[in-house]
Amino acid sequence: MRRASLVMLVGTLIVAMSTSPMAFGETLEISALQDTRIGNNFSGPQGTFNHLGVMNDPSQPNYQRTLLSFDLGEIPQGQQILDAQLILYRHDGPDGDNPDHRDMQVFRLSKDWVEAEATWADAAVGSAWSNPGADGDYLGTTGAAGVDPYATANDNPAKTDPVSWDITTLVSEWYAGTHDNYGMLILSDPVNKLHFFSRESGGENYGPKIEVSYAIPEPGATCLLLIGAIGVGVIVRYHRHGK
Repeated sequence: MRRASLVMLVGTLIVAMSTSPMAFGETLEISALQDTRIGNNFSGPQGTFNHLGVMNDPSQPNYQRTLLSFDLGEIPQGQQILDAQLILYRHDGPDGDNPDHRDMQVFRLSKDWVEAEATWADAAVGSAWSNPGADGDYLGTTGAAGVDPYATANDNPAKTDPVSWDITTLVSEWYAGTHDNYGMLILSDPVNKLHFFSRESGGENYGPKIEVSYAIPEPGATCLLLIGAIGVGVIVRYHRHGK
């Protein structure tokens, strides 16, 4: 009876340790908290519009940039960010492609903005961008404005197909508190006419999202394993002396 109990306890402990997401990682899908596009030809905010844009066509001229923000509060404290992918889906309405595979770049915003109020000139009512189009307010990995983007993609997706950017570094910095999380800006080199689903039109299936994988840093995971091993030792010793 004691032997059967020992086997059961050890087996339970091993299963709990091997399946614990805290020790071996978890993936979380986070939908956009805010999204909008700003453009030099728009007469007002586009926060409720059904698509986002990275249009860059100097011949018109027509310049559009996408703003996104995500709440990282769902990620438990004390984790290590292993991977973070930003995913947008090409809208099935507006025509326009990226036939020459121009780079679409992700930058970190350094100024707060409001989805229902942001325009080419203003981040919010009464709060102008440093320059039109948020120039000077989107920063790269070095902290300099407009250079060294956090991520780049150059896809030309079919309608409703995804485009992803590896934003692991950016999400890690936000999560660690290195920078305030004011969201991100996406723009493109010319000529690019792609549009993407917004959260208003894309919903759960096609709306902007990030997929974040995280885990306890290696020392923490090791501690859990050591604690488990000590627990097994105590149980074994107890049962031996209990014979």
